[in-house]
Amino acid sequence: EREYSLQIRLPELDIDGPILTFSTNPLPTGVPAFDFTAHQPGKVSPGITFFGVEDGNTKNSQVSDKPLYIGVDESGYVVWYYADPTVSARNDRQATMLENGDILIALQTGFRVISIGGETVLNIGASGSPGGALHHDAIRLPDMSFVALGRETKTVDGAKLNGDLIIQLDSTASQQLWSWNAFDHLDTSFMPGNLSQKVGKKNGAHDWTHANAIEYLSADKSFLVSLRHHNHVIKVNHESGNVAWKLGEQGDFELTEG
Repeated sequence: EREYSLQIRLPELDIDGPILTFSTNPLPTGVPAFDFTAHQPGKVSPGITFFGVEDGNTKNSQVSDKPLYIGVDESGYVVWYYADPTVSARNDRQATMLENGDILIALQTGFRVISIGGETVLNIGASGSPGGALHHDAIRLPDMSFVALGRETKTVDGAKLNGDLIIQLDSTASQQLWSWNAFDHLDTSFMPGNLSQKVGKKNGAHDWTHANAIEYLSADKSFLVSLRHHNHVIKVNHESGNVAWKLGEQGDFELTEG
């Protein structure tokens, strides 16, 4: 809802193009108003900060009826937004800018790559995921393949458990290249605290591991995975799938405090 002016100039040819003016549309409904709690312009990193916001029209505070991601500049003004009313999104997830300027966002089941102009470049669905959904976090590796967290439910010693997967898809997200399964590498009897022991209402399973985030370490070709319900961060070797170490209670490092 602002007016802009644009002029193309070619000084070396002594050419000044016409001044073109245009106005942008108002922001869509559901975009919240922002107030500064702190603003130190000299210390702010330049560029646009992307994040998801709620649309204010849904009962579930974590699931929006429409993807709504926004970008604010260094002064806190909304200068970019993305909305698609045809699919659901997890708007509490981050939006990640990829090396070529495209943006990776989370949907309710899976992920999507969009251009800065909002065009869909790639949908990253549940291909190769036994649980039928990719969730929480996805990243792109240096070879342009995608890695995302997935989920599988198994019955172990009479109890249903939700366990996490790591799934690697090719650059078109159409073919599975590699996978890792928590059931093959972690102790199913390790269920610390109420979160991992609680039986879910949806499928009657314990939310055993509940991975939240994944990061790639190119130096030694490994992944760091945060397992919320284990209170662990684990390091997984990409080639072998072996767990190199666990950080947390009953892990491989001495915790001196906290």
